[in-house]
Amino acid sequence: HSAVLCLWMILLIFYGCASTPEPPTPDKRTQMGQIGVLALSSTPRVEFKTFAKGWAAGAAKGGAFGVFEGLLSSLTEVLRNPPSGQFALPAILITAVVVTTTHTVVYGVAGGIEAVPGKTAAQIEEQLDASIGDISLTNDLAKEIHNVSASRPDLSAHAIKRLEPSAPGTTPAYDDFFKQGFDTILEVQIIESGFRGGSGAKPRVRFYLNARVRLLSTNNRTELYTRDFQFLSRELPFEQWFSDGSKKLISAFKQAVMTLAERIVDELFLVTNFP
Repeated sequence: HSAVLCLWMILLIFYGCASTPEPPTPDKRTQMGQIGVLALSSTPRVEFKTFAKGWAAGAAKGGAFGVFEGLLSSLTEVLRNPPSGQFALPAILITAVVVTTTHTVVYGVAGGIEAVPGKTAAQIEEQLDASIGDISLTNDLAKEIHNVSASRPDLSAHAIKRLEPSAPGTTPAYDDFFKQGFDTILEVQIIESGFRGGSGAKPRVRFYLNARVRLLSTNNRTELYTRDFQFLSRELPFEQWFSDGSKKLISAFKQAVMTLAERIVDELFLVTNFP
């Protein structure tokens, strides 16, 4: 258990936390004028993100972390209690080899245990593709952003309207938007969705959805703001996501769209800065 915990701690150190931009200032907001919400045509990536898929991949990944942690432990010990005398260097090398080998084996076994079996991972990905493939989440998000903004009297000055989605493979006609009286365009795009987490033969996973938004001036196409937003659901055993006609997964889709729309409207046009 301690080896598994260390693995996740090392992952957190490696990946860290991404910084987010500050929301538009009040001055920027007053200059946005009439705003159009545009859903960009795209095919989001659908992924199952977990520590490793299959025993071999988990053992290899765990072993690699074991090498790193073993070398780090050896170096820390040498700095804390530096050996002396003519056998100092051999002693350091022997200690490093023994410690690193031990950590590699222990972390390798822990990584194999932590990994989701290959067949289970393939099953999750296959069902995920089938469930998400034909759903237009980007269009749904653009509609919900418009609905949320329309329910806010304090945003009436921006006259936020939803534009027709861009056709696949085309560039949005910003000149036409400018002629139609739009001062700013809010581009909306779902870039990634899927499951995250899980370990072992019966992984518990969370549904996630990543959306990217950009505010652009129609006059000169200057980018005023860009930001990625993420929704992360509660954790459930993967079988429950697909049971009863994927009822819980469909519910997560709706919750993700509603939650992200409220966050986007709040941060871009009101005052709150979300992490």
